[in-house]
Amino acid sequence: MMEASDPRDAAVYGLLFRMTCALVDHSSEVTIQTEAGDEGATFTVRAHPEDVGKIIGAQGRNARALRTLVSAIGRKQQRRFNVVIDEGVTSNRGTNVISISQDFHSSLARDAG
Repeated sequence: MMEASDPRDAAVYGLLFRMTCALVDHSSEVTIQTEAGDEGATFTVRAHPEDVGKIIGAQGRNARALRTLVSAIGRKQQRRFNVVIDEGVTSNRGTNVISISQDFHSSLARDAG
């Protein structure tokens, strides 16, 4: 658990951390990075790959609910809070695109040489 860098953001950080841990199966792997600015903060949530979908929820409902609560607290404190959920690499799509690109470039090099 990483603490919020700005003391004004500590309560929001703690609430977001507890809510996120309640949603997942691997709560020991939940981390939240805080980037504080003059007008607010961005909280980047990272979790075990199997738990990312649970944080996002069906059709993004959990993520939207987390963002709504954090935003409401921010309005009361006259600060702007954002929640970013780091999805990491949860599928092979990125790998496939890189692989296809490498295969294409290899075939071009073979044909040219």
